[in-house]
Amino acid sequence: MPTNFFEGLLSGITHPALGLDHLTFMVVIGLAAALANTSLLVIVCFAAAALVGIVVHAANFDFGYSEQLVAISVIIAGLLLLTGYGSKRWIWLPFAVIAGLIHGYAFGETILGANPDVTSAYMAGVLGIVVAITVTVMLATSKVLKVADAQSIFVRTAGGVVAAIGFYLLIGLLHGE
Repeated sequence: MPTNFFEGLLSGITHPALGLDHLTFMVVIGLAAALANTSLLVIVCFAAAALVGIVVHAANFDFGYSEQLVAISVIIAGLLLLTGYGSKRWIWLPFAVIAGLIHGYAFGETILGANPDVTSAYMAGVLGIVVAITVTVMLATSKVLKVADAQSIFVRTAGGVVAAIGFYLLIGLLHGE
């Protein structure tokens, strides 16, 4: 557990960025933001809900199976892309909120019991890296790769890869690895 402001900030940056589950999901959120023409709305929903999830966990609210739910959220996100629902704002906005709460709750495990300054620094780090990764993916998707069609082979292939990663993570959790 981080014990000072700097450790809290670094931990907040590294936890989401280095976890395959969280990183994969953030890439999908950036891709969905580009495809659904929501600009930053999907990203804001996910980031805000993640911060709420951190606070919920930091307040010692105990909810089991959060890591399994994170893996399931990755599977669902991949399946949404694979089946062509990448541009459906009405799906992605509520899904981003629900998944944000789940991912945020999982993020909160790292700072359980930390003092408020460390918790605040951690949350700032999480917010910064979530916004940086998702916005970068959104811009890369729409401006550099010029992907705008949720039905494209690129998006559907990405969805299949994401779903496979989610299944891999879930199987690992269920087998206790």
